[in-house]
Amino acid sequence: MRICNYLFFSKARKFLPALAWLIFSLFAYSQKNNPTPASKNNPVPNGKTLVTKADSTATDTLKNKGKEKIDAEINYTAEDSIVFLGNGTGFLHGKGDIKYKNIELKADFIRVKTDSSLVFARGTTDSTGTKIGEPVFSEGKSEYASKELKYNLRSKKGYIRQAVTQQGEGYVISDRTKKTSGDI
Repeated sequence: MRICNYLFFSKARKFLPALAWLIFSLFAYSQKNNPTPASKNNPVPNGKTLVTKADSTATDTLKNKGKEKIDAEINYTAEDSIVFLGNGTGFLHGKGDIKYKNIELKADFIRVKTDSSLVFARGTTDSTGTKIGEPVFSEGKSEYASKELKYNLRSKKGYIRQAVTQQGEGYVISDRTKKTSGDI
C-alpha cells in the first residue's frame, strides 16, 4: 500500500504547480466588479458615501511646451559603441560626438535621455589612470572645455563643472558654471 501511495503522489507532484496556478487565477478573477459609476448619492460598500471634488488638473499646463520641442535632427557618433535602452536612454562610449543645430558636444562618455532632452558628458580614465576625452561643448562661437557637463537641448540650459573658456585674449576658469539660454 505504501508503494502505491508513493507512486501516486510522485506522479501528482508534476501537476501541483498547474493546479496551484489554476486555483490562483480563479481567485484573482473572481472579484466583484461594480459597473455603476460613483456619484454623491451612490453609497460605497462600507456604508459611507463617496464625495467627488472638482478636477484640479483641468487647466492646460502644456501651453508653452510647443516652443521647447526639438525641431532639428540630432546627429551622433561614437568610436567604441552606441547603446540605447528601452526607456529612451542612450550611451555613447569612446569619442562620442553630438551635433544639434549650432551645438556640438564631444566627450569620451555621453548619456542622452531622449524623453527629456538631457545630455550628460564626462571623460573616462584609461588603463594608466590618465583622464581622456573630457567634454568639449561649443555653441556658436563659444567653446567650453570641462570635466563634466549636464545640458538640456530644449531649454539650452545646463551646468558645466570645472569649465575653461577663452574670452578675448585670456582664459576664464570656473569650478561650477551655470549656462543659461541667452549667454552664447
